[in-house]
Amino acid sequence: MGLIDEKDARMKTRSWCYFLLVLQPLIACGLPQRYSVVSGSAEISEDGTVMTVVQKSVYAAIEFDRLDLAPQERLQFIQPKNGLVQITCTSGMTNHIQGKIVADCAVHAGNPAGFVFSPTAEVMAEALLISAGGEAQGRPDRDNQYLRDAAGVVVIDGFMSVGDLRIAADKCEHRGAIRAVDDNGSGGHVDLFARDTVVLGSMSTTMANAGAIGNGGKISIVGK
Repeated sequence: MGLIDEKDARMKTRSWCYFLLVLQPLIACGLPQRYSVVSGSAEISEDGTVMTVVQKSVYAAIEFDRLDLAPQERLQFIQPKNGLVQITCTSGMTNHIQGKIVADCAVHAGNPAGFVFSPTAEVMAEALLISAGGEAQGRPDRDNQYLRDAAGVVVIDGFMSVGDLRIAADKCEHRGAIRAVDDNGSGGHVDLFARDTVVLGSMSTTMANAGAIGNGGKISIVGK
């Protein structure tokens, strides 16, 4: 093989690898197909590009094989007052969220492999805990209970409107927009916990400007 042939082969290999990296989240996305309610009571239905979870009990736990959404897809939780749904992902693969997640109350989502929220992703909830470690139960506290098992990465490139947002991961990257304001327009709270590093892109502008954090709101960052 000549020098030109070798160079051409290397370029084709690099192009193919890049194609796979770009296409991988697109291949992975699609409404969850394998899931089960393991605690509490909830009904799950699909209608085209929309999956609806109607939570019957105040607390419910659901296991998903994968939790991926394409840009046009929507996952919505209809919850009772003070409702909490705990989601655990079991495939061992990173979840790619490109669509919309809407919840009436609180959602706790755990996946040791982590989560990627693309620029087209939108999340709206009263409270959201994302854990790239063990089960997403309770809330992170000062002894960093979630960080002991954190192994995955959480990337936020999309938009989140959440009154109380907590993220615990081995590495947390934020380049999107977070609006942390409760239903009354005040008291927003954001906690970013990372065992390794916290990478902040536009957080200083998207979170510190007027209206991004409600009156009396708070931002806490723990990481190297």
